Amino acid sequence: VYHAQPGSLDEWLTSRWCLYSANGRGTVFRGEIDHEPWPLQKAEADIGENTMTAQIGLELPRSNPLLHYAHEVKVIGWLLETAAKDGSVLKDVRRSRP
Repeated sequence: VYHAQPGSLDEWLTSRWCLYSANGRGTVFRGEIDHEPWPLQKAEADIGENTMTAQIGLELPRSNPLLHYAHEVKVIGWLLETAAKDGSVLKDVRRSRP
């Protein structure tokens, strides 16, 4: 188990403060989150077909994935809001982190 080093790709990938989701009609939602640094472990997987981004029309490159695993990460989440195409929320609501 390790924590990502400041400035590393691992930190950039795992220190995200919002999440995104899409519905079947392609509407994208954004929600703010807060969490402690992830306790990371290296991971491997054999992925036959990745449909994770199909709802938003994004085709992923066919390359070996960079994977991480965290046994448990406790997350505080706020309500989802409809996201604009640039990733901002359509309704501008500012929140402070606890």
